[in-house]
Amino acid sequence: MDKVAGTLKGGGWTLNIGAFERHRGFASPDFHAIYNGEELGAPRKGVVAAVATSAGAWEAAQIAINSFAEGYFGSGETLSPGRAAALSLSSINAWLCQQSSGSPPGREMFASLSAILFAGRRIDLVHTGACRIYVCRNGQSIPLTADSGRLHLIGSDEALQIDHFEQETAAGDRFVLLSAGAAAKADAIPLAAILAENSRPEDIAERIGAALVSDDDITAVSVLVVDVVEPVRLAYEDIAARFAKLPLRKSPREGDVWDGLRIGRTINRGRYTLLKRAWDEIEKRDVVLKIPLASMLADQVFRAGFLREAWIGTAVKIPCVARYLTLAPGRQTSLYLVMPFYRGETLEKRLSRSPRIDLAEGIGLALKLCAAVTELGRHDVIHRDIKPENIMLSNDGDVLLLDLGLAYLTGIDDSEEDQLGGTTQYMAPELFSDTPASASSEVFSLGVTLYRMFSGGKFPFGQRERLPLMRLRPDLPAWLGRALQKAMANSPDERFTDAQSFARELENGLVRGDMRAGGGPHWRITPLRAWQGIALFFAAACVLLLATGWGA
Repeated sequence: MDKVAGTLKGGGWTLNIGAFERHRGFASPDFHAIYNGEELGAPRKGVVAAVATSAGAWEAAQIAINSFAEGYFGSGETLSPGRAAALSLSSINAWLCQQSSGSPPGREMFASLSAILFAGRRIDLVHTGACRIYVCRNGQSIPLTADSGRLHLIGSDEALQIDHFEQETAAGDRFVLLSAGAAAKADAIPLAAILAENSRPEDIAERIGAALVSDDDITAVSVLVVDVVEPVRLAYEDIAARFAKLPLRKSPREGDVWDGLRIGRTINRGRYTLLKRAWDEIEKRDVVLKIPLASMLADQVFRAGFLREAWIGTAVKIPCVARYLTLAPGRQTSLYLVMPFYRGETLEKRLSRSPRIDLAEGIGLALKLCAAVTELGRHDVIHRDIKPENIMLSNDGDVLLLDLGLAYLTGIDDSEEDQLGGTTQYMAPELFSDTPASASSEVFSLGVTLYRMFSGGKFPFGQRERLPLMRLRPDLPAWLGRALQKAMANSPDERFTDAQSFARELENGLVRGDMRAGGGPHWRITPLRAWQGIALFFAAACVLLLATGWGA
């Protein structure tokens, strides 16, 4: 918890803070706090300002705020502030509900809470209960929250209703957070006039507090005033600034040494980047260098994607996504990315050789892919370029998603500023009409990818109509073709809502045990293949359950 008076800098924000607190007796039902992510090891989470009031045991307010901050700052870096806050509040609500169960009247762990999250392009407000938040902008005072009632107190109901919304903000905005006791009297004082005064936040907090309480008043009051001096820059702008200082070298030859990295053979050469295997002579490890070509620097979209890929690759720490390595400070002298060397092959390469992928192997890979996309979604990341070339099948059986340069961050990116991204043959139709990428559009890309996986590389699109999978693979069961057709439906309303729902349909097909080919003879399966299929199914199902947090 940071100081509650003076200037605070954190996560790119510059704020001026002021606070007032008044209560009778040793124990106070009110609690207010400012938390700075830079002091808690989470600088990209920005700053949290919060007030809370207990509606039972006096310590409930302090527990609610401290636990909320702990959960918020401990969440994944790519989660949007609002989602990270909601997950944290849901967790503390469940715990407080458990503590309140069986407590004597007046000792339940109930609390109201209002908080402002200064992170991302906009600020996020989360609110439940009787505390209040106002903003003073251009001399006008606007209430941003209202009393949501006793039924919406933290700890009072397992199904807690949380008010969450985003707000545009700019330098000069003044926010005030009032505890429940202060909020109950706010309409009786000239709050708007006080907030509009050209005074320091600490003086404003004192003026509001003095207007709310009198010498013989026993009401507890907490007031927190926050002035926005300078809003935040985007987190990945820091990476952009760092990479902008690095020069672009001429493409290396095998045997060259860059920054202690001995260059090996070329893995792939594309239009904008070059992939080179290398040996890290300092860290003693196999790596891959992704080196931009001069053509990429001339393309604004791909240049931004290169930086985005670097940021997500270091921020997202999940097994199903290829990660990026950070070299020691001062070591890197030119522009490139460093990845571990994964032994295996891309799905596209696998499709080019025999034998064709059968049902057992294919469903196992499909469930792992669905788990990877689901896990990315939990981090508010939409890949947007799912295709066999961007899927690595490692030698140890893992499935990794590659190339996050076109990824869309639902909690950070502005949809109206977003540019079209993806590979045309795999893109959902709605993406061509300025609809933001979503979990549903990811399902479409998955559907095309899995169709190609089972068809041996052929696309599902004929000259006039889609080609049912059974025409190319009559040996596969009809339910698989129907599931793929639903995944590739033109309308998002007719598709699976997300990758997890798609995976569930594939699992159900196996569980039903209907292995008849569509319109053809009964699908034959040997005992060995049956056991292999069952083992792959349960292994992939376990991956999916772990990725989606089942049982948490």
